[in-house]
Amino acid sequence: MTNNVSFLPKTQLGLGSGPTGALATVSQRRHASHEADLVVIGSGPGGYVAAIKAAQLGMKVSI
Repeated sequence: MTNNVSFLPKTQLGLGSGPTGALATVSQRRHASHEADLVVIGSGPGGYVAAIKAAQLGMKVSI
């Protein structure tokens, strides 16, 4: 069985990487391209179970 769960570093998510929001220009923002069938927001008791189950079903999951 393969593990299809991936964790993105904060820099790929645009977190902690300089100005954001209304003050940032488009050129200042960092964009990442990552394909997933399911994106789980939060890895608490429900999030990690959902991510594991989705990966077991063959989905590409990002947490």
